[in-house]
Parts: sequence; C-alpha cells; structure tokens
Amino acid sequence: MKPSGPYADLTPQDAVRTDYLGARVRWGGELITTEPQADRTCFIVLALPLYAGGEPRESRSRSLGRFVACNSGFYDPALYAKGRLITIAGDITRFETRKVGGYAYHMPVLKAGAPHLWPIEPQIRYITVPAAPLWYPVYYPPPPKR
Repeated sequence: MKPSGPYADLTPQDAVRTDYLGARVRWGGELITTEPQADRTCFIVLALPLYAGGEPRESRSRSLGRFVACNSGFYDPALYAKGRLITIAGDITRFETRKVGGYAYHMPVLKAGAPHLWPIEPQIRYITVPAAPLWYPVYYPPPPKR
C-alpha cells in the first residue's frame, strides 16, 4: 500500500543535511541493491528527479543522493535488480551510514509502502531495407506557348 500524500518537497541530500525525521516523501531512482532480510526487504536507491507521475528521469548526469527504503515482506532481487527504476513513498525514520567504496555515506532510511517497479522499455530495433526503385514516371506540364 502506497502512503498517501502530501509529500514533503525535499531530496535525500536535503534530508541528510537537516536531519529531517518524520517527513513523508516520495522518492525514486535507480536500484543499486536489494537486500532481503528475515522479515523485510531493504532497497538502496540512487535518487533521481521524478516526473509529475512519479517516474524517475533516467538522467544519470545528476543525482539527488542515496536512500534506503525498507518494506515488510520478501521482494525477489532477481526482479528488483540493479539498474531497474523504482519509486517508493514512505516516512523518514532514521539515518544510517554505509560504506560506498571507502567513503562513509550518510543516508536517510524510509519506512516504505510497496515499491513501484517501472517496466523495462523494450529495445527498439531499426531495420534498414533497400529503397524501392522509383518506377513511377513524373509528368510535368508542357511549357506555355509564346
């Protein structure tokens, strides 16, 4: 079940800077990893800007930070795989520090509703075919008489 809005207008980076607890947010982005645990599943997400409908913009030129979102139940990491686009709404419950490479990265943790996994767009394959021969004659009117 998706937590109803209204949602706070802040990014994961803003939430970390201000230690903003309790805010109801809707964030989305690219899945980094899915971590099933005994009673819940946590998603680590690279936050991206969202369109009005909640779909993440696939622009990897700008990140809004990272966040962790946890929901009760099991979500299969084969379906919720690295690189998939996801949107999650929930409440900021705490902050935790995780290693990203050698860097200690401070990120907000959401108690989340059910995540929305966006469908994978089919690859469009363009096939070029030779142009058909032009067998159609073109007629021009005769020049005017002088």
